[in-house]
Amino acid sequence: MQKDAWHNLYPFESNWMTTSDGHRLHYVSFGHGTPVVLLHGHLTWSFYYRDLIPLLATTGHRAIAADQLGYGLSDHPRHWSYRLKDHLKNFTQLVNEELKLPQFDLIMQGWGNTIGLNYAIAHPEKIRRVVLLNGTAFSRQLPKGYTLLRLPIIGKYLARSQSFLYRTLTGAHAKKLPQVVKDGYLAPYKKWSDRAVTASFVGDLPLSESHPTWQFYHNIETQIGTLAPKPFLILWGEKDTIIPMDIFHHWQQLLPGALALSFPNAGHLILEDEPTETAPLIARFLAHEGT
Repeated sequence: MQKDAWHNLYPFESNWMTTSDGHRLHYVSFGHGTPVVLLHGHLTWSFYYRDLIPLLATTGHRAIAADQLGYGLSDHPRHWSYRLKDHLKNFTQLVNEELKLPQFDLIMQGWGNTIGLNYAIAHPEKIRRVVLLNGTAFSRQLPKGYTLLRLPIIGKYLARSQSFLYRTLTGAHAKKLPQVVKDGYLAPYKKWSDRAVTASFVGDLPLSESHPTWQFYHNIETQIGTLAPKPFLILWGEKDTIIPMDIFHHWQQLLPGALALSFPNAGHLILEDEPTETAPLIARFLAHEGT
């Protein structure tokens, strides 16, 4: 059977880790050298990094991009918590036990920041350099357009609908994506059963201290300073319709030593909108030796 055209954009060999509760978590590992781990955001998957992965490999890195459970080519279990604490548990198992990485660089986009930074705060000795791409890790407000998704009954239906998924994925950029790229993003979520995570995600966004996930967001707000000595690069699309620019400025306040750059013609998926600018910036930033 002939593969869909998007596979040509994502030619990496698949690897699988069995999580502690028996599910398969997918990741790719490409190149040799200093490990760099790439974390995707909500609704995307490691396909987002398809062009950055080979570039990093040519600059002396082993690029490792994982799909969180429920996303991409990982299992999409119907009955799983989809809580941040369990995604963090899987990520910790991947880098500490499966890959046994002594130290690595970290690139995060969107909601992936929340997983990666909680890991980094708990294991600062493991982290060399950090890149943040259009992502929030603060619980003060819902992303724009997510309010309806918290309504009883109808909210979960809307969040799991294919139309919501399509509008969110294809509308999270400033420039028009080629159809083959849209197909790649949407490929893992074709069936209703593939989209369990989309119904659970919004409910795990904490809006009060009583929420079981609130502490993980609070950890970042209050403990990010412990990572301030690490080199940070923050790249931001100013046309992001999901996360506003004030979050970019908040990152600058929390990490005053970071190199922070914004791009006026890019949206939430900054690597799609400004690939020729952002990818080389990331490669040069990670090429520096030391911490």
